[in-house]
Amino acid sequence: MYKNIPFGLYKYGYIEDIDSINENNIYEYYQKLISESKIDIFVSGDIEEEKIIEAIKNNKNIKKLNEREPIYEKKNKVPEIGEEKEITDTMEVTQGNLVLGLLIEEESKREKYIAVVYNAILGGTATSKMFQNVREKNSLAYTAASNYLRHKNSIFIRCGIEISNYDKALKLIKEQIEDMKNGNFDDEDIKNAKVRNNFNYKIYTR
Repeated sequence: MYKNIPFGLYKYGYIEDIDSINENNIYEYYQKLISESKIDIFVSGDIEEEKIIEAIKNNKNIKKLNEREPIYEKKNKVPEIGEEKEITDTMEVTQGNLVLGLLIEEESKREKYIAVVYNAILGGTATSKMFQNVREKNSLAYTAASNYLRHKNSIFIRCGIEISNYDKALKLIKEQIEDMKNGNFDDEDIKNAKVRNNFNYKIYTR
């Protein structure tokens, strides 16, 4: 889903890259990292701001750092919206993970609030469509839920299934998404979703 985009990289790296890493190029990268990367300093607790600022300015290690214009991705890169892609990894096991990635095109603050409510109704709670219809009523999944990643504006649906139930589970999951698309939920669902996410119901009414 995030192929060729930094977010798609496995956070622990890849075994096949080990042979190309040595003490020279890893040290070169370290030097690049400390000289170019953006630096954030976080301070928490009961503090006096002026004293903290002064302590930071006089810190000998911080003084060693050169001025920099950080080189990093300022834009939140997202995949192109296109055709559905199906990727399958196989192992000799009876249980599997079924994951669907959904991209949200709108990125306004209002749309992000809507996405939180959408996700709660779809699969974010024990009363959600995913949990009730895929897991409870049809017993097609051990777990059935969805998560909204605000920083990537994406929703990931995750189900633990018997591999033999893959087609049935996928069909039913898509039916839940279609239900959401067609507005097959009521004001009570919306209210509960907002309460669970600590939204002010009067402010964020539909």
